[in-house]
Amino acid sequence: MAGTSEPEVFGARTIQELVALMEKKDGLRIIGGGTATDELPKRCVPSRRVKELKSFEKWDRHFTFGPAMTLAEIEDIGRKNLPALLSDAVKTIGNRALRNAATLGGNIFSMMDDGHARTLFAPLLALDARFEFIRGSDIRNETRTVPILKLKEFAAEEMKWKWILSKIKIPNEDWELAIFRKLGPQREFGESSASFAFLADIQDRTLSTVRIAFAGKIILRSAEFENSLTGLPLPLDGNAVRSAVERGGKMFDEESRASGIENDEIARTQFTNLLRYSLEQLAQP
Repeated sequence: MAGTSEPEVFGARTIQELVALMEKKDGLRIIGGGTATDELPKRCVPSRRVKELKSFEKWDRHFTFGPAMTLAEIEDIGRKNLPALLSDAVKTIGNRALRNAATLGGNIFSMMDDGHARTLFAPLLALDARFEFIRGSDIRNETRTVPILKLKEFAAEEMKWKWILSKIKIPNEDWELAIFRKLGPQREFGESSASFAFLADIQDRTLSTVRIAFAGKIILRSAEFENSLTGLPLPLDGNAVRSAVERGGKMFDEESRASGIENDEIARTQFTNLLRYSLEQLAQP
């Protein structure tokens, strides 16, 4: 196909075939369902035929997802066999036809083109997802595991060196409270699209663990803020909720400035309202 405007599309059915292709073909890009673009890259290889990238496993301590799993395949596993936060988020994306094409990896990596996180980023951020990459050499394969907070940086600096996303691992944990909300257009992606995720665990009428994530044009999760809530007695009183929401708003402002994003009052209000709502669920006797 050289010398034409048509893209070169290669094929691989195993991870080793994919590794070999990536080593041999310069400029080759891996594609998922293609739902985020109207044009194929000049040289590409679909991931959905690679059997290892379509696998799902549930273990005592973690879940493992292949990045080429479609969102419909994840949906069909069922909420009782998935992290509730992820299950709830997947169902909000498009319609069934789109979920039959769109992939887990594609939903996450679409942000690398425009900097705008898609629907599943916030829940995976709250769930402490880790991304396992593989690449080949003449001698051996290498692997590297990247926490989700480092994913954007890794993709920008390292993906050009032919790393392939092979697995997404999520801890298998029980949560007393799991809240997901999608913001902006409900069945499509737009400029105002964002997502919010909240997880809480309780021990001896005390807030033992909390995780809070927001992702859209801004990606927000703060261990310092979460730690400031850990250990609060339950049910939360009104002063504790108001104080937390006020500090959450300041945290949002600081992250916006650090990210070079102009003040987005709508997104800030959405975040603080959802934070208040989530904490108020812990104020119930």
